[in-house]
Amino acid sequence: MDLGTGCGIIPLVLARELGRKDITGLELQRRLFSLAERNVYLNRCEREVSLVLGDLRRVGGTVRGGQLRACAVQSAVPGAGFGAQQRVHGEGGCSA
Repeated sequence: MDLGTGCGIIPLVLARELGRKDITGLELQRRLFSLAERNVYLNRCEREVSLVLGDLRRVGGTVRGGQLRACAVQSAVPGAGFGAQQRVHGEGGCSA
C-alpha cells in the first residue's frame, strides 16, 4: 500500500517496471486522487493498481487487517529528508 499516493507514481512504478500486482494507493486529497486515477488509466494499470480516496487515520476501515504485506510512505517532513521512503512490515498489515 502506498500511503499518500499523490499522483500515483509509486504504484505505477511497482506495476509497470517491477511487475507487481494488487497494489493499493491511498490518497486523502480529492484533486490528487483524481490525478492518480487518470495516471493509472493512461498507463493501463487498472488491473494492478487500485486507488482509495480516504484518510490514513481511518485506513483500518478501508483495508482489512492481514491483507497488506508492505507499505510505502514518502516523507516531505522537514528533517526527514525529502523523498525519504520507508517500508513497514508487520503481521496483520501495516503499522506505524
